[in-house]
Amino acid sequence: MAKELVIDLLIGYGFQVLGALVILAVGAILGRWLGGVADRLQARAMEPPLRLLIVRVLRITVMLFAVVVALDKLGFQIAPLVAGIGVAGIGIGIALQGVLGNVIAALAATR
Repeated sequence: MAKELVIDLLIGYGFQVLGALVILAVGAILGRWLGGVADRLQARAMEPPLRLLIVRVLRITVMLFAVVVALDKLGFQIAPLVAGIGVAGIGIGIALQGVLGNVIAALAATR
C-alpha cells in the first residue's frame, strides 16, 4: 500500500520537482554568468566595493526570479508572493530614499 502511494506521488509530482530543480540550476548558472559579465563591463569604470555590490545584487535578483518561477512550477500560488515582494520593494525604496540620494551624490562628487 505505502509503496504504491509513493510510486503514485512520484509519477504525479516527479516531473514538477525535476522541472523546479532544473529551473533553479539554470537560474544559478545564469546569475553567475550575468554577474561575471557585469563585473567585466564595469572593471575599469567603478570602485571595487561598488562593483562588487552591483554584481551581488544582480546575482541575487536573478536567483529570486528563478525561485519564484520554480515555486510556480511546483504549483504554489505566486501572485500574492509577487505582490508582497513589490510592496516590500516600494517600502524599502521609500525608506532608503534619503540614504540612496546621499550615496549617489557622493559618487557623483568623486568623479
